Amino acid sequence: MEAMLMLVGIMVLATMVFVVVAPFFLILSNRRLTQRIAKLETLLNAAGLLPDAAAERRVTAERPPERPVAPKEGAAGEPAEAQSTAREPQRQGLPAKDAPPKHYVFTADNWARLVAWLSRHWVSVIAALSLSFAGVFFVRYGIEHGLVPPALRIICGLVLGAALTVAGERLRRVGGSGLGTAGYLLPGTLCAGGVVSVYSAVLGARILYDLIGTEVAFMGLTATAALSVLLGLRHGVFLTVMGILCAMVAPFVIGGEAESITGLFYYFALIAGVAFATDSFQRTAWVSAVGLVASYGSATLVYLASPGSESHFLAFAALIGAATLTLPTRSLRPALQGGMVFRRIHRRGPAEAPDFPARLAMAGVAGLIGVAVIVSLNSALGFWLALGALAFLLVVLALWLETDVLDDAAPLVLLGILSIIGAHGFWNLEVARSFVTAEVGFEGSPPNTMLWLTAFGAALSLVAARKSETARNFSREWAIAAAAFAPATIFVLALWWQPLAQLSDTTWALHAAAIALVMTALAQRAFKRDPLQRFRASVFSLAALNMIAFAVSIVLTETALTLAFAAIMFSASWLDRRFDVPLLSRFAQVGVVVCSYRLLVDPGLPWALGADWPALILAFGGVITFLFAARQCATERSRTGAITTLESAAWSLPAILICLLIFRALDDSGDTVSHWALSLYAMIWLISGAVQAYRAKIDDALKAVRRVLAALFSGTGAVLLLLSLTIGSPLLAGQIAGPPLLDSLLVAYGLPALLILGVLRLVTALPRAASQGGFALAMTSAIGWIGLEVRRLWQGPDLTIPRVIDGELYTYTLALLIAGAALLLRSIQTASRPLRRVAMVVLGLTIAKVFLVDISGLEGLIRVVSFLVLGLTLAGLAWLDTMIGRRGTP
Repeated sequence: MEAMLMLVGIMVLATMVFVVVAPFFLILSNRRLTQRIAKLETLLNAAGLLPDAAAERRVTAERPPERPVAPKEGAAGEPAEAQSTAREPQRQGLPAKDAPPKHYVFTADNWARLVAWLSRHWVSVIAALSLSFAGVFFVRYGIEHGLVPPALRIICGLVLGAALTVAGERLRRVGGSGLGTAGYLLPGTLCAGGVVSVYSAVLGARILYDLIGTEVAFMGLTATAALSVLLGLRHGVFLTVMGILCAMVAPFVIGGEAESITGLFYYFALIAGVAFATDSFQRTAWVSAVGLVASYGSATLVYLASPGSESHFLAFAALIGAATLTLPTRSLRPALQGGMVFRRIHRRGPAEAPDFPARLAMAGVAGLIGVAVIVSLNSALGFWLALGALAFLLVVLALWLETDVLDDAAPLVLLGILSIIGAHGFWNLEVARSFVTAEVGFEGSPPNTMLWLTAFGAALSLVAARKSETARNFSREWAIAAAAFAPATIFVLALWWQPLAQLSDTTWALHAAAIALVMTALAQRAFKRDPLQRFRASVFSLAALNMIAFAVSIVLTETALTLAFAAIMFSASWLDRRFDVPLLSRFAQVGVVVCSYRLLVDPGLPWALGADWPALILAFGGVITFLFAARQCATERSRTGAITTLESAAWSLPAILICLLIFRALDDSGDTVSHWALSLYAMIWLISGAVQAYRAKIDDALKAVRRVLAALFSGTGAVLLLLSLTIGSPLLAGQIAGPPLLDSLLVAYGLPALLILGVLRLVTALPRAASQGGFALAMTSAIGWIGLEVRRLWQGPDLTIPRVIDGELYTYTLALLIAGAALLLRSIQTASRPLRRVAMVVLGLTIAKVFLVDISGLEGLIRVVSFLVLGLTLAGLAWLDTMIGRRGTP
């Protein structure tokens, strides 16, 4: 009974198909017969074979002209190429004005054309969807009701698909499918429904019922895909797009229970391949775009619904990537045309829009990278498979393709690999966790994860280095990638994978040393191959030096590490002098910054204040020696930037060392906030600011950064010096250390004044406000030193005593007179108007002090002599000032 019902259902469906198709078949057949008769009459009239041909011609001439019906095969004598071009819009199934542009698909104009086309032909679209899902729902009906055995259900679906396909092809042969024919979308509509029905039947036989094996299912789907390509070439883009969309949706509509749905990933990849292959002939771009988007959307849904399918999802992405590279051009080694896809970002390569195959290939590459990153986060197997897939992709981009259009995809691949490795360590995922928590003892050995990942990074650097030797346009970029990737892998592992949890310092350092050895070999090879173009040799040498520095940083002590960095910096300068590699001088400049950072920040001043005397002298002395040696090398090659950086550090570090030695000599009580301690800190900051100001004359991209650093460092030093003069002053607390004039006051206030004046004399390119502020600070410090030194001479080392004796008071006056006179004489020598103004200010302060303070404590003959001396001195200075004014001091 159930079988009878199923047969009745088949007959009903066949009748419905006949009822729908037959009227269109009769109408189109009649129209075609009418056209053939009219064409035959026209030919007979033209040949004069009809009895009253002349009269017929006269009647025809008097009639208004009618639009001629274009013959299907093209006019006689028309070139075959022109006929093919004229038929191109008809073959695609879209009007000529609706044809998509050459390079872009998803544009506003194309969307507007698509909406307009759908508004005119939406009935045909709905019809195609209905017919496509007729077979799908027919199979599902059998599943839900269990009417017939599974084998018969699949056979019915195949029969229905074949019937629709044959009917559509017959209609195309009878009535045509071009734009000039009525109902030109109907053949494609029927064929689309038939193809989707066949897809659904084969898919159900394998996934739902397990009636056929994997090989047979694959052969069936492949045969159906080949049929789809042939039908798409005949019926146009409408059939292809509808068939792709319906085939993608069919598995979700069928539903049912299945033990594993991972086979759908390969099914979706096959459908996408059909889209790409068909579009390689049709050149509409829409078909490929729809196939790519629909396949990724469907595969993502299956991935979310099937835990543990990471490897199949990655295989799907790899198949799609391979298809986008090969099928659009129908070549295993495609020569893509046009500019680079991301040229708007990096501005490299030809200023052209990339062809659509290049854009499609880039989309496939990007999809594979994204899927690899997602898959790698779920399991250890996914981690290694993702790394392998991206490594193979890099090999394809670097060594297989015969074009550089996709070269800007290589940075995405390398960043994807580093992201995968870094994410596992940062979030302590399975691979990183198994490495850190592995049992290591007498019976166990450390896991080889670090070794494999280090070798992996070195191998990809070798691939990029090989590409840099053969690249026509981007050799430097590939060389930079080769020099940077393996060291970047080491740094990522060191930063987030905790390699020292299982490896000794020496073992981990050997990993970095191995990368340094690889980079050295690449540098030697590059130098031999390109003795004149030394950029590649330069970047490989820099990578080797960096890896050596990283290796020694693991195993050496603080002092040895600092000296090692200095030696590497000198090595870069020496290599530049020996082989004339300008890029190495840049590395030497970076090395100067690293050495300064080591001496001042980490371990820096805290280490210097507590280290042994030999270690302190060795660290600073060794670095200073290497700096002077490197400066000599840079001078021989006239490296202006390197010379400025090296000599500024070579002269500033001895001054900082002197400050540290004075600090340690005075630091008996451990009072680090005394007047001399604050001033020594201030001098270190002021020296650092002066170094940055001196280096600011280097005209490069970091010039503005150096100016900002100079302002910050100098401002910090100025604040510390002012704090030493105020809240840290010995007038409030503390005692003076050392003999008079060579005591801690000289260190606290005299040396900073001399330092600032020396810097102002050496660095002449300072802004006017900075020069004036520095001079004012130096004068303030000098006046503070003189005043406190006078008080120390009269009061002793304790300046907190609340009294002022007469001798001290008069000495202040004498010191101010001497200082004012000295400043005035100096202004004459230097022709400095600001210095002259400062001198007059000091003299004004002296006069005010005498008349407001000193006069109350003087009596008798001393008062007379004091004012006599003051008057004569001021008269002489006034005369001198007048003479200066007459000479026109600037």
